Amino acid sequence: MNPETNAKQCSCGDGFVENSIGHCEIAWGNPCTNDGKPFLCDTIAGLRCRNGLCACPDTMSYFNSSLRKCVGLVGSRCKNYGVGGDHGEACVTNATCIQTHPRIAGTCLCNDGYSVTNEMLCTKTESEAVDVLDDLTENEVEIEDIGSANSTVGDWDRP
Repeated sequence: MNPETNAKQCSCGDGFVENSIGHCEIAWGNPCTNDGKPFLCDTIAGLRCRNGLCACPDTMSYFNSSLRKCVGLVGSRCKNYGVGGDHGEACVTNATCIQTHPRIAGTCLCNDGYSVTNEMLCTKTESEAVDVLDDLTENEVEIEDIGSANSTVGDWDRP
């Protein structure tokens, strides 16, 4: 019961999400079959029943729970919709859909400063991590250097 309106409210149980007409559908990652009969997966997210679980329609997609949609992994085909593109929501975080022509699908590629992981996601490149070390103050670097220069292999065994 909603205390403000005295109206009864329904909500979807665990493993389910509300669709556009207020019905419950199976959420990402949850079983979608019962005795071999498929149940409806989250249509807003574009999920399909694959191998008995609600998942993105193809293996080159990744479910972004914040956006509640499937986005392309690095190397997947993509398309920027509308004026100004999709503002980065066609591909995984830190990747952009690069199209050479508006009528031809593009490819999800990592943004500058990021490289592709084995999972086809984007992570900061090593050079970016080195830049963070360069930002340390001179004193912090000197302390690290002194500490590592004074330790030897046998130091751990001494009382």
